[in-house]
Formats: sequence, C-alpha cells, structure tokens
Amino acid sequence: MHLTSSQLRYLFVLKEITDERGQGAKIKLEDLSDTLKVSKPSVHRMMEVFKNLGILEEKRGIAGLTQLGAETAEAYSKRYQLIDTYLKDKVGVGESEADELAISILGCSETSVDAYIAKTAF
Repeated sequence: MHLTSSQLRYLFVLKEITDERGQGAKIKLEDLSDTLKVSKPSVHRMMEVFKNLGILEEKRGIAGLTQLGAETAEAYSKRYQLIDTYLKDKVGVGESEADELAISILGCSETSVDAYIAKTAF
C-alpha cells in the first residue's frame, strides 16, 4: 500500500498517539485536528480515505488503527527512521528539515524510495 506525504503525516500522528496510549487506543478526531493543526473537515476526509483503505476504524468521531493500520504505520515508521537518520547524520540536514524531507521521500513511489534506500547504503 502506498500513501502520500499528507496521508503519512496523519498516519504518524495516529501511530504516535496509539503508541502512547496502547494498542487499540481510541482517538478523538478533534484531538487529531488539534495536533495536526488542520480543520475538522480535513481530518474527517482523511479518516474516510483511511477507512476505505482498511487501516482505520471510526465511529462517531472516535478512531483507532486496525491491525492493518498498525502494521502499515510500523512499516512506514521504520523506513522513515532510516531516511531521517541518514539525512541528519550523513547529509547534515537539520531536525525539522530532515523530518519534512523524509516524509516527502516516503510519499514518492515505493520503487523510487526503495532505489533511494539501496543507493544510500544505510
């Protein structure tokens, strides 16, 4: 499953909250809106996309990652960490810029990301 940079930002926040609260944690969509500093309609639209992908369950403004969602978040998180660390340690990019670049790179096609990871010899 390929996710865009925008989708990854939402997924990483969902994963972070789930990690803090424990697997199966339910998250208020209002909390996502506040954390991401986006409108509630924006969060609702993204949650609809995530429900259609099978990575999120949502009822009455309360959401939680499905098993597939948790697995997807973990897989992307591992790839994100590799790229983020490389950008900071090897390229010398600052913390916030590395974060944005790593998410942007992950939002590219999976073939491109795999080629990038292979060429950088993590």
